[in-house]
Amino acid sequence: MAEKIIFGQFDSEKLGLMLTERSAPLPEEKRVIENIPFSDGVEDYSQIFGKFFNERELNYTFVKMDANYDERKQLEAKIKHLASSYNYVELYDTHDLGYYFKAKLMSATFVNDAQNQMLTCQLGFKAQPYMYRNNDSYEDVWDSFNFDVDIAQIYDFNVQSYLKTFLVIPEAMKVEPIFELISGEVTLKMNEYSKVLKVGKNATPYIVFDGVFNEFSLIGHGRVKIHYDRGEMR
Repeated sequence: MAEKIIFGQFDSEKLGLMLTERSAPLPEEKRVIENIPFSDGVEDYSQIFGKFFNERELNYTFVKMDANYDERKQLEAKIKHLASSYNYVELYDTHDLGYYFKAKLMSATFVNDAQNQMLTCQLGFKAQPYMYRNNDSYEDVWDSFNFDVDIAQIYDFNVQSYLKTFLVIPEAMKVEPIFELISGEVTLKMNEYSKVLKVGKNATPYIVFDGVFNEFSLIGHGRVKIHYDRGEMR
């Protein structure tokens, strides 16, 4: 299978583009450095509150072969239209099947080679530092289960008055959970955060699961299901 990317409505394979170069290095860590007088070296306070990263830079180079001038001109306009119409959205790269970036197009440059009837396109993206998986991994679907990093655990809870439980998140991952209230009336509590869940999916922007054990409480009566896009550093 030829390598390709999908970004919103932009699908490099459907446009007849051949991916020739790909650059997706790990992001740089955000560092807090203090040069303290009368001491050797520096003090690094970067990880006092956890490890944080800058955005990731992604760069892809594509070529379109055997295209006359009109075809190259129309293709360039189509690429600009399809790829630049979005803010941060999912970018799927066949190099990492099952994962995606949350990315935004930052640059698009084109080289029109009339002699060889070839169009070269370079797309540059800014992306969130983690790669994400759109697999909750709580269903009994073992074809998509990664035995190296996935954890088989319960994500579907029947709450009767009070339930205190936890989720296990592997190291080097961050999870932004969505609590879906299937039925009943339930309140979510974690640390100092409290939220009355509504029927349907409830975003929890103040909750991030990481660092292995993540304890929370469900109070009330009803059924709650947890979903998430899992962030991994890879």
